[in-house]
Amino acid sequence: MDENLLNTQIDTSSFTALDLIKPEYNNPNRKLDIGVVYTQDDCFSKDKPLETSLDIPFGISIISSILKKQGHHVRFFVLTNDTYEEHLSDYINKEKPELFCLTSVSSQYWLVHKIAKEIKNLDPSIFTILGGHHASLAPDNAISSPYLDAICMGEGDHSIKMLSHLISEGEEVKGIPNLWIKRKDGSVEKNLRLPFEEDLDKLPFVDHELWADWVAYPDQYVSVLVGRGCPFQCTYCSNHAMAKLSTGKYVRYRSPQNMIAEIQSVCDRFPNLRNIYLEVETIGANIYIANDLFEQLAQWNEKMTDPIEFGMNIAFNKAWLGESK
Repeated sequence: MDENLLNTQIDTSSFTALDLIKPEYNNPNRKLDIGVVYTQDDCFSKDKPLETSLDIPFGISIISSILKKQGHHVRFFVLTNDTYEEHLSDYINKEKPELFCLTSVSSQYWLVHKIAKEIKNLDPSIFTILGGHHASLAPDNAISSPYLDAICMGEGDHSIKMLSHLISEGEEVKGIPNLWIKRKDGSVEKNLRLPFEEDLDKLPFVDHELWADWVAYPDQYVSVLVGRGCPFQCTYCSNHAMAKLSTGKYVRYRSPQNMIAEIQSVCDRFPNLRNIYLEVETIGANIYIANDLFEQLAQWNEKMTDPIEFGMNIAFNKAWLGESK
């Protein structure tokens, strides 16, 4: 874990930090053309890199949904090393976007770096920002790229609203929580961090329309987000490091009602859908939330003519097995 993570300013007052995110950021006056990029190595096909909707990542999906909900014109791309030049050239030359949002884990950063370079070569004025695990856990490496204007450390649900608002208003991009931003003199503005968003019901649903061009069989298998964070300290996983990025509660869950509302919307969009994966690090971290969710899902499923089959990652709790805690 980068030592800079321990030295970057963290604001301990949720009111002070969240107060920077103004209500007007939800509805900017001028709508932007915004490109959003997810990269893929193991592709199903050249034209359809993702086989099913199960392959859709949640972080960048929610960022895209937020931007679209603001009224911006969002164009999503799933790019590979063989396709990025053609897609970017066509889009940038025709639509003249002002913002590109990128995401990357460290193993994909080599390709994201090439994509950011191509964006800047086509139009240096486009603002480029990188989020995801690489930006969060190796920020010095990420911000050193000459093709990135900013990086987002941790969750960017609020930050992206402020960033798009400032760009749409023609204002200087500065003072955005969770972001490291390059100044004109080459220095880096390292902003305070927002606490983790505890109310996940505030997040928009994944907008499957944005992914329609990139998924071969969108109605075969769909994943729905259950929660964020994990309480365990597995050495092979990044969760213990991600938990240190902000203050507040790291392990959080959506309400069963909110999840079922999204499940219903997915079923309405894909009438032939029979399988849904409930995405969470482990629902066994809180048996009370898990039992409530399972009960309400069962009640909802009983009303279906052809019930949905659900899958989930479960680490069994002793209480479920009838043992003492």
